[in-house]
Amino acid sequence: MHQKARRKIGPFYFVTGQKTSKVVGAGPCVSVYISLEGEGIPVIERTMYFEEQTADHIDNFCQKFAHDTHYRQSCLEGTAHWRRVGHLYELNAPILAEEEELPEADVFRACREMFHFIRRDLDRIEQHPEYKAEMARQSRGEEHVLGTTLSLLAQVTGVRGGIGLSGLQGH
Repeated sequence: MHQKARRKIGPFYFVTGQKTSKVVGAGPCVSVYISLEGEGIPVIERTMYFEEQTADHIDNFCQKFAHDTHYRQSCLEGTAHWRRVGHLYELNAPILAEEEELPEADVFRACREMFHFIRRDLDRIEQHPEYKAEMARQSRGEEHVLGTTLSLLAQVTGVRGGIGLSGLQGH
């Protein structure tokens, strides 16, 4: 990570900087530490994607994490919306990035559209029976990569997903 910016809010230190990532659209990473003696204890790390990569968005995350106990707990437990979106996006972005027929700019656009699609329709995606079954298989270690998730996303009622030059489109 380079270009680090540090701030302290309450008992937490927030370190924002660029982190090398192979995930399309990954930008600044915010690492949160609890301040004790010495360097502090790592608590959580959040990567910002696409339009999240603004100073206001990063500041809002830091302030809310430091001051909102319920939000902080949901972040730590992995149930916060951004954690669930990030997890699903990070599983699927490499699938699009490996698409050999798409130029780099189209891969970026398709990944960006997929990120927004996941963020917008996350609750419906997570409630789909086939998605639940696939995630259960993955959690049992029966799947090493979640290669079928994109096709499952396309089956969510009221959502049409298609990968191509236009990326994913929700209807």
